[in-house]
Formats: sequence, C-alpha cells, structure tokens
Amino acid sequence: MGKENKGFRRWMLLGLFALGIGTIHQLVYLRFSYYNPIMEALGLTNTEFGITMSAFGISSMILYFPGGWLADRFSTKKLLCFSYVATGLGGYYYATFPSYTMTIVLHIYWAFVSILTFWATINRAVSNLGDHDEQGRFFGLLEGIRGIFTTACAFGILFVFNKMGESLNGLTAVINLYATVITGVGILTWFLWGDEEEMEVEEKDEERDFWADVREVVSSPALWCCALIIFCNYFCYTGESYLTPYSTEVFGMTATMGAVLSYLRGWSLQMVGGPAGGFLADRIGATKVASICFVIMAFSMFMFAFLPGKKVLLYFMLANMLTLTMAKFAMRGVYYATVDEVRTPKRILGMAMGFVSMIGFAPDAFIYPLAGYILDNYNADGITGYRIIFGGVGVVLVVGFIVTLYLLSIIRKIRKAEKKSGMAMAA
Repeated sequence: MGKENKGFRRWMLLGLFALGIGTIHQLVYLRFSYYNPIMEALGLTNTEFGITMSAFGISSMILYFPGGWLADRFSTKKLLCFSYVATGLGGYYYATFPSYTMTIVLHIYWAFVSILTFWATINRAVSNLGDHDEQGRFFGLLEGIRGIFTTACAFGILFVFNKMGESLNGLTAVINLYATVITGVGILTWFLWGDEEEMEVEEKDEERDFWADVREVVSSPALWCCALIIFCNYFCYTGESYLTPYSTEVFGMTATMGAVLSYLRGWSLQMVGGPAGGFLADRIGATKVASICFVIMAFSMFMFAFLPGKKVLLYFMLANMLTLTMAKFAMRGVYYATVDEVRTPKRILGMAMGFVSMIGFAPDAFIYPLAGYILDNYNADGITGYRIIFGGVGVVLVVGFIVTLYLLSIIRKIRKAEKKSGMAMAA
C-alpha cells in the first residue's frame, strides 16, 4: 500500500472510530442529559436509578480485562460491528421502560456488548494508528471528532424531545433514535472497513500464554499509575454528571435547558479540549498534561462544593462548569496516550488497555448508588447533598495529581534507560 493511501486510511479509520466511540455508550449514559425524565419513566428512586448504573459499572469492571485479551487476538472489525448492533438492539428494549429488575439485566447485557467486545478493541486500534510521538494527537483528535458527531446527534435528538413537549412519548423517541443511530454505525463500519484493512501492526497472536501476559501487565507500577489517572479523572466525570440535576434543582433551569447544558458540558467542548490536550501532549508529554488538568479540575470542584445556591451566581456557576469541562476533556484526550508513554509492548497493548480501563472506570461500580443515597438522605435543603458529592470528587482529583507526579518520575527513568541503550548500540 502506498504511503499516501496508508495516510488516508489512517484518517478514515480515525473518523470511523470516533463515530463509533461517540455513539455506542449514549444509551447507557443517557441519564446524564435526561436524568429526571428517565428516572420517572422507570418509576425509580435516586438510589435505585444509581443501582442500575452500578450493575453496568460492576459488570464492566470485570469485563475490561478479558476484553483486552479478545482485542489482542481476534478481528477488530467483527468485534466492533457486533458491539454496535447488539447495543442498539438493547436500546429498542430500553424504550419500553422495563421493570427495575429487567433494567438491571439490560445494563449488565450492555456491559458485555459495549465493554467486553468493544472498549479495549477500539483503543488498541486507535493506538496502532500512530507512532510513539503521535499518540497524543490521535487520541486527542479522536476525542475532538467524537465531540462533533455526538453533539450533532444529541442536539438533533433533543430537538425531537422538545418538539414532543418533553413527554413520555418524546423520551421513547429519543431512546429509539439513539438505538437506530448505534445500529447504523455497526452497518456502516461493516461496509466501510474492507476485509483487507486490518492494521498491519496489530501483531495478533492466538498462541500466547494468557497468564504470562496477565502477570506482565499487573506487575507494572507504570500501568497502575496510568490506571489510577483514569480512575481519578473518571471519578470526576461520573460526579460531574450530577451537575445537570444540580443546575435544574438549585438554579431553576428547565429540563430542556438542563439537557442543552449537559450536551455543551458533555460533548461540544470535546471538539476543543480533546485535540488541544492531545497536541500539547505530543510536545510536553501526556502525563504532564494530566497533572495540569488535575489542578484545574480540583479547584473547580471545590468551588462547586462551597458555591452558595443563589440564582444570581448562575453565570459564575456556568463559567466554572465550562472550565472544569475543558480540563476534563483535555485530559480524556490523552490519558490512554500514557499507556504508550510508558512504552507498553504492542503484543500486550490490548490487555494493558483492558487493565487500565478495569481500574480506571471502577467508579461506575459504586459512585451512582452512593451519590443517589447521599441525595436521598442528605439533600433536604436541596443543596447539601450536591456539596458532599462535589467535595468528595475534589479530594479524589488531588490524589490524581499526586499519582501523575509519581508517574513522571517513572517516565524519566524509562527515558534514561532508552537513552543509555541507544548510546550502547551506537557504540
């Protein structure tokens, strides 16, 4: 394949990956934008609603690691297409607003089809698009392009919800539309990604020793740091989801305006924050970018924890929210680049991605029922529960900053060893 064609293929695949990663989890995280409407449609309390998400989180935490093993060995194209279509089919069932028990079952099902067969696969594929000095830009651009797709889709679907009077029928239409989009992505991927387009650098080997790979991954202090960086950032991401009900309950926004704010906070700023963080990471390093972002995010979260719930402070609250979001996406655009920054071998890249994801996304397993319990029991005045949540997130972000400092010391040792090895070879 010519250099020009290979370059075009890399960008075509990046766009395809961004479309997929930007849509496949929209059904699971629809609560971020339609928290109160969905909870009411399902007839659940805050705690029960949190438990349904916890079912997804616990299942995902278990499945990330074996998902990495699958990604290292089987067809990327087939794994991705299956994931999209199976996730979309689950969405059509969700639109019937099943019982509490079946909603839990559905979230466990979504973990299998959108985590086990998808997550490590897509991140391994993105990493394989670039060299060591290109990881930041590819993961950052993935985040930015993902923001374009998800924002366009979200506002189009929100328009339908608003036109239908924010009704139950409107919510049903929203869920069905997302299910159709995700299923369509699976079909599009199958036809656009030709059989010959498996990346040559994937180095997949079905004969490798599974347990040897496990030992190599879990014994790496550097990968543990990468995992904890994702954990702390994602803890902020999950805690930040409560800014939507916070803005509607404390500052009096409508459900539609709350959803608009959620879209701006959740996806639109990806278009700027993700690529900016990625290109900066290629210049100063992904871990350094993460350390800067942790400082900004911690400050913003502590501001929310102590901010008086007065409507005159609405614009200050919005400015603080946008600052937090920009930093969050700048980091999210680079935190998988840290896996390459510590020179993880390509032969175990999928398993490494699965491992750091298993640890990194663990907040899904407990934060939602915990936050739901806090809101159900400590929010009688309408704001104290939110302050507890945001203050706790701020503390975790401080821990994340400390982890980046330790990882930077590890990276310096790795670079010194590389330099020494290079000088020895030259001699």
